[in-house]
Amino acid sequence: MDGSLSQFMATLQRRKARKVRNNGKFDKTSLSYNSEDRRPEYSFPELTDKELEEIKGKIKNNLTSHNRLNTIISFTAFIILIIIIYFLIT
Repeated sequence: MDGSLSQFMATLQRRKARKVRNNGKFDKTSLSYNSEDRRPEYSFPELTDKELEEIKGKIKNNLTSHNRLNTIISFTAFIILIIIIYFLIT
């Protein structure tokens, strides 16, 4: 093997830099753009305690109804499967 470790490390760094440049500026490991000069700015409204509780309640109600629907669908599919197996055996 010809060359030294420093040459090999430099080659790896150049390959990595070329790959990042060719793939764009999006870093898939941190799921963000590789830009030190720009930071994301979010403009979320400030919520009062009452509004926050209303939003939490809506999320909880949606989650409860979603879980109930999943339970009903699973139970119905299980009953249908049991009926099909019963008629196949008899």
